[in-house]
Amino acid sequence: MWRRRAKPYGDGSPFELLTEVAAYTVAPLTERITTPLLITDPEGVHFWPGASRRLYDALPGPRELVGFSVAEGAHLHREPMGRALFSSGSSTGWTRAWPPAARG
Repeated sequence: MWRRRAKPYGDGSPFELLTEVAAYTVAPLTERITTPLLITDPEGVHFWPGASRRLYDALPGPRELVGFSVAEGAHLHREPMGRALFSSGSSTGWTRAWPPAARG
């Protein structure tokens, strides 16, 4: 699995791969992102905790942060029931029309 996931980054060591991946960031570009975005924030995520909120806070354009919970079955990194919640629009806190209106 490691080799398959690492393949796009070359054949370096695990250290080289992790160093390379750590350099990837959208931070320098967030002020230029103006398309409406729906950002999911699954409960219990352990890979990048807080990343959804940081992205949401950094964006200047219309956006919505939707929390997915254990009770909805859409928690953790893979959000197992996330697709069903998107389809139904019934996620807790996701009550506004999509895409959201521009902030004033």
